[in-house]
Amino acid sequence: MLFLDQIQRTHGSDGGGTQLVAPSSFRIEREEIFGVIGFSGAGTDILPRLVELIDEHGGRRTVSRRKRLVPVASAELWAGRRPIGMLSQHFNPLHHRSVLANVSFPLEVGGVPAREVRSRAAVCLEWVGLADKSHAYPAQLSDAEKRLVTLARALAPGPEVLLCDEPTSNLEPQSAKRILSILQAVNRDFGATILIATRSLDVVRRICHAVAVMEAGFVAEQLRLADLYAAPRTQLGRLLFTPRPPTQSLARTGKCTDLCLTG
Repeated sequence: MLFLDQIQRTHGSDGGGTQLVAPSSFRIEREEIFGVIGFSGAGTDILPRLVELIDEHGGRRTVSRRKRLVPVASAELWAGRRPIGMLSQHFNPLHHRSVLANVSFPLEVGGVPAREVRSRAAVCLEWVGLADKSHAYPAQLSDAEKRLVTLARALAPGPEVLLCDEPTSNLEPQSAKRILSILQAVNRDFGATILIATRSLDVVRRICHAVAVMEAGFVAEQLRLADLYAAPRTQLGRLLFTPRPPTQSLARTGKCTDLCLTG
């Protein structure tokens, strides 16, 4: 279980700053995919980084330990490390390193023995379907492949909790679907808890078990997607539970209800 207690973020000086995320508490059950959604400016993009750096910004986070994504040779290797991984919406590959070396980087700086680094990085690349690109460089990859490299890099240290900031942004539908399928598999096969900040209703509908709706920095409500008796209070909550029109009717009208929320 991931319990977030009174987390908050203010930009600016004491007393005169702008509150970006109001004090908020919510619980993410172990092994679930939890979405955070809101219109642009609601604070959803800040939340994953706030969780990652919660020791610096106040609040309390507890994580129930479970198995890791990649086997670790010794428990001492992970002593003192926070079990959190981060998938940013920005690709940020190291351009002077090959794909395999990019995925190896967090293992190297984390003190993983050299004999394990290459094998563990190779496992993660195979997991995301990029084993054949291990010796390529970022300049030779598509945007979708760069996103997969950053995902493999986030998985390499074996996080128990994976934070995702707009994991499908700026990707074509097939690549976005591939990313979501991999995240589902990571959650299903390895029991990883995943927190996804997104403005896409479709992302939440496709893979999330529960969602928090944010408005103006506040968590306005929390909903479980499988709850047949849910009575959403917010506009976004009601949209999540509104059935989508058939694909054929969308083609006739030229409209799209698979919304990405921009305000």
